[in-house]
Amino acid sequence: MLTIKEVSGHLQCSRLVIEKLVVQGLPCVNISASPLRRRLRFDLVDVQDWLKENRTRNWQSAKAKLEEAESVYRRAKSELSKLQEAGEEPDEDEETVDDGDHEDTGNGDTNET
Repeated sequence: MLTIKEVSGHLQCSRLVIEKLVVQGLPCVNISASPLRRRLRFDLVDVQDWLKENRTRNWQSAKAKLEEAESVYRRAKSELSKLQEAGEEPDEDEETVDDGDHEDTGNGDTNET
């Protein structure tokens, strides 16, 4: 069983990071006889397994959010294209999608006169 200092050395991070991970559910055991004192010990294999599982979960969540954002972008771009083909302008109160295909005039003036 390893101390916080030893685990932080293995993972090459600070003790504070380990303490934050404990709050998030990093597996550990409090070996202190007093409920007011914490003397945490860690099994390195359990810690590594938890980190792998947590990393995979976070990656999958981020990937799902990215895919949803890309889907929304494609739908908005398609709708804008349909409006432009029909000769209509999008409503001013609706958000439009900026796909970066416009030219910059370079004058920096954004005020309408």
